[in-house]
Amino acid sequence: MMQLRHLKTKAAIILSKEGKCEVGLNLQTLTRLSPQCCTKQVFDRTPYLKTLGIRGQLLSLLDNKSLANLGRLQKLKLVNDAFPRVASENPLQGLPQPDRFPLNLRILTLSSTFLDWKHMFVLGMLNSLEVLKLKENAFMGKCWEVVAGGFNSLEFMYIARTDLQLWTVSGKGDHFPKLRCLVLKNCEKLHEVPTCLVEKLQTLDMERVTKHAVACARKIEQEKQMKYGEQSTRRGGFKLIIAPGDE
Repeated sequence: MMQLRHLKTKAAIILSKEGKCEVGLNLQTLTRLSPQCCTKQVFDRTPYLKTLGIRGQLLSLLDNKSLANLGRLQKLKLVNDAFPRVASENPLQGLPQPDRFPLNLRILTLSSTFLDWKHMFVLGMLNSLEVLKLKENAFMGKCWEVVAGGFNSLEFMYIARTDLQLWTVSGKGDHFPKLRCLVLKNCEKLHEVPTCLVEKLQTLDMERVTKHAVACARKIEQEKQMKYGEQSTRRGGFKLIIAPGDE
């Protein structure tokens, strides 16, 4: 156990907060850690963590500063499991401040957090973030208005199962300057993706979205082909993927 590097389970992991123990000192992967174990004492014993999953009632993490101490952490998954209540009855009221996230975090997944879209600005301030996955109603609400620059390093974004209808971009600043791939799944009310974002993409993957959103994406695809030529578009300009049945 002293040399254990990767620990993956399907059940919640509860680690002792007390006593000195060298087991876990070399851990690089830890999944399904209970939020109650996200303490400085526990993370001091796992200084080499690169991948961490936390599942449970995430409310306790909002004022938690211990995650910021994981200087090597690159991949973080947060699943809000409010058992015995359902997650929708216990939504998160916000996110930790940006300085409470690991400094070198590259990949972040949120699931069942039912956050309001106004809290997305927090994630936009994570300068090292390259991949963002929003699953199972991670964010909810009819409108997401992007009002300031952010997500300076983000290259890939995945959004699945949300009631989002209107996604707008306003204000000054270069929004999502490095975004190259956007995946939308089960966004069945989304009217369209902001044109200024689609123009930057190399890949747009859509499944179970509105007919209007598909039509808007098709229009941009045609405009790019006319501007750059069909051959150059295929080589890396823009690839549009529409699931069967959404045409």
